[in-house]
Amino acid sequence: GDAHDSIVAPDLRKIELTADDEAARAAARTAVQGKDALQEFDVFLAHNSKDKAAVRVMVAKLRDVNINPWFDEDEIPPGRWFQEVIQQVIPRVKAAAVVIGKDGLGRWEALELRAFTSQCVDNDMPVIPVLLPNARWPAEALFLKELNAVKFLRSIDEAEPFARLVWGITEDRAMFYRLRHVNQEQLDAEIEGPLNS
Repeated sequence: GDAHDSIVAPDLRKIELTADDEAARAAARTAVQGKDALQEFDVFLAHNSKDKAAVRVMVAKLRDVNINPWFDEDEIPPGRWFQEVIQQVIPRVKAAAVVIGKDGLGRWEALELRAFTSQCVDNDMPVIPVLLPNARWPAEALFLKELNAVKFLRSIDEAEPFARLVWGITEDRAMFYRLRHVNQEQLDAEIEGPLNS
């Protein structure tokens, strides 16, 4: 009886965590769809086109936690001027994440950065430097070093930097701790699994 219960309990806990996690992601995605319909964006993701793949991953993860990112691929229809659409959205976003990869700032990203610098000063908008693995501070963005940055060291899937990014966007410290805790529980479950089998 007791030996069987001790084996089943961790497995049941993993199943419950997975089900709870999936339900939370589904609810978050539904909420993001509502924000999207109202054209309400929590964060603008300024990025070099060479970092597009990493930013796509970031977009999906942000949507899973009820954050609606403005991402050019999803928001600029074919045949529209990038500059016009971006100029219209910049004053309406709540925060900006400046994503910096190994190739530094893109040409358009550098211009977006100037606009967000003004928003940061004029409207107290958070501007969050996000360094991808192998990124270096670009010379043209030295002032960003003065801001508390999010640094992905090994992969875009790292829990700690992602939780910090969410905190920077939402200013919700409780969410930061919750994301770190949930991710730590999942990590512990993955580590314990192979050892107990």
